[in-house]
Amino acid sequence: MTNAIQTISTNFMEEMNDKTRRLWINTRIYY
Repeated sequence: MTNAIQTISTNFMEEMNDKTRRLWINTRIYY
């Protein structure tokens, strides 16, 4: 159970990091 939650949270964090990275790249292009 704990492992499943850990895996889900890790995947979620990686997804958020990817979106944040894309946002950073987009804002850098615009500015």
